[in-house]
Amino acid sequence: MRAALLSRNEEAVSAAVAAVLLFGGVLSIIGVMLITMIPVIQELEGAVEKNDMQAQMMIMANEVTGLSERGMPGDRAQVELSTVDGTLQWDRLGGGMWYSATWFEGHSFRIDDALDLDRQVRIRHSESHIEAVCFSDMRTGKYAYFHYSSAMDFDKVMLTPAPQLTTTLERVIVEHGGNEFALSHNDVLIIENPGLISSTQELMVLGINGDGGATHLPANDKDSSNGQGRSWTIPLQEGNTTVNILSEQSLKVEWSGVVGVGEELSLLPPHPNAAVSWSKNFQLTESGVVNIITSNDAQLYISQGDDGIANVQGDDGSYLAKRFIPPTLTGELMFINPEEIATTVTWRQGGVSVPGNSSLTVVWPPVGQDDGLVVEATTEIMMQWSNGTEGINELSALDSGMHTGSSFQLQTNATYLLELEGEETTWYNQTSNTTLSETSTFSSITITGTEEQINVLEGDPLRITMSKGSSGLTHLESEGTRRCVNVNQTASGWIEVDLPWKDVAGRPTPDIIRLWNEGVHPAGLTIELIGHNSQSEHAIIASAWAFQLSRLTYNFATSIAGLEVAWSGGAVMTNHPELEPLVLRSPIERGGPGPRFAATIPALHPDTRGLEGQGKFELEIDLEKRSSLASREAFEVRRGWYGPYGGQIASLSSQALDGSEDWTTFPGQLGLLDDYIGWVPIPSHAASEAVWHTGGQTIQFTLQIADMNALIREG
Repeated sequence: MRAALLSRNEEAVSAAVAAVLLFGGVLSIIGVMLITMIPVIQELEGAVEKNDMQAQMMIMANEVTGLSERGMPGDRAQVELSTVDGTLQWDRLGGGMWYSATWFEGHSFRIDDALDLDRQVRIRHSESHIEAVCFSDMRTGKYAYFHYSSAMDFDKVMLTPAPQLTTTLERVIVEHGGNEFALSHNDVLIIENPGLISSTQELMVLGINGDGGATHLPANDKDSSNGQGRSWTIPLQEGNTTVNILSEQSLKVEWSGVVGVGEELSLLPPHPNAAVSWSKNFQLTESGVVNIITSNDAQLYISQGDDGIANVQGDDGSYLAKRFIPPTLTGELMFINPEEIATTVTWRQGGVSVPGNSSLTVVWPPVGQDDGLVVEATTEIMMQWSNGTEGINELSALDSGMHTGSSFQLQTNATYLLELEGEETTWYNQTSNTTLSETSTFSSITITGTEEQINVLEGDPLRITMSKGSSGLTHLESEGTRRCVNVNQTASGWIEVDLPWKDVAGRPTPDIIRLWNEGVHPAGLTIELIGHNSQSEHAIIASAWAFQLSRLTYNFATSIAGLEVAWSGGAVMTNHPELEPLVLRSPIERGGPGPRFAATIPALHPDTRGLEGQGKFELEIDLEKRSSLASREAFEVRRGWYGPYGGQIASLSSQALDGSEDWTTFPGQLGLLDDYIGWVPIPSHAASEAVWHTGGQTIQFTLQIADMNALIREG
């Protein structure tokens, strides 16, 4: 057998190797190109996602704004939301905002840490001495019911729905003792042996013992700084009730309801130190509601039967004041002087001297005086009107001038119920000290000898109710209303104050929402600053409103994670591209013409039945209620933003400032800024904030909040 002849073609081998290497090189180049192009493709996809959701969020913002500003309770808006590759979800703790307003010239008010869920709040007011700061739970949200209770063992309570800024045909649900009651406008519910009462809407509640009594009744539209108003809703029992209205201006008084319809005119007397006093007896054969409207700001007192005690409110909204218009109902007037020095109390054609740390009682009204009278004192006093020997009355605190505080003066021959307004407190008198907590929220003492003082040694404020005899009448506020914390400081920097509610920071979000609804911690706060001005030492010199705001976020990723388009508080925001914060639409507000500012806060609360994630959805937004927070002249208005995008919101809101020649010439000098009205950003280490600048003119300030329920369904 012959061997095969084999040969090697070197050129062919080289060509094959070269082809393989070339193919490998081409693959390497393609791989490098793909690695380079993938981020570009991802960025392009991210731009599509951002622009698509931005358009949808803008439509949603328009619908929410229209519903919050012009809708009626029960109105609904619908928006379609469709995702690409990202996810829709709610962030209930994503941030919030606050507004503040000052009611006297030369004052400013700033707050910080009001929404971080712990007990510490920082306030800043460097212009004068601060006596106290009062906090109220705003009860925002569909399931944040209003709760009413008292340590006082009332025979019965009478209640009716308090009117809202906008009235709905939907009935108000009241719960008591496991039973539900549906009330319409002008319905009256009488509950005997009352315990805890809960309601879907704020109520006007009167606690009654025996045959009647007397009380000072706050207005439905109570002014933020002086406690006066122009409309009242009064639930009355059968029998005779006397209504006394007092004002320093002429009044047209209109009434309607169970007593029929009528109106009268009451003119201001031409005498010095005189006031309008309008009284009317309403004789009812059955219980019902009386609605009263006045043409100017006034105060109102009611009296039933032959006994009663009522605090007299000063003309600055405090019960510790220098100037009053007491009721002209027949009875007695007690002047209580808590100061160490004597004070002189005067009225037209009369006056008395009240020694320090004592009280003096006079017959009222004075003989021959049929008109209302302005009563003035040289130092701050408290005033109490009474008829007969029995009655129920909430005491005014010496440190706050309101119905809650840390120091009280107790009279003799009365029983007192001390209620905890917060988490825990320890109070003391001349003989002992007592601690109140969640397990023991009130205590009772009886004073039969000399007058004595109750002070808080440590902890949260108290509410003290005085009872004399078996009859009495008093107005009941909802739980969480005006808890006043003692401050007693003058400081140029931040002052830290303990919030009189429980610390809930760090808890799971569902737990926090449940505690908000139960009133354990507030989701929204009204803050009132009690301090010195030129006329008073316990005036409400400024107010602030802080809101927890839910964020609807669309989360997506490009070559980096953590990108979003978000709606919150009326603003639309994004951090695409490259986590750069950008505000696409600022919160809606109305400025001008002239020094005017108005805003409606859209508070969207996601329904627990709603969906989250990817897909095609339908967002249903229902307006639950719209409430007025302030409507009056202010000297300074500020706005702060918690959470991301705060600085960008302040910058966007003030972009017209770039056209100001004064600001260009004198940057940062507000006192020299005369050619611009609008927001001016304020550099701050606290929440990003801005001040509404009007060149020193007073601001016609209006603030509202619209509570809305948001339900995301499958589209």
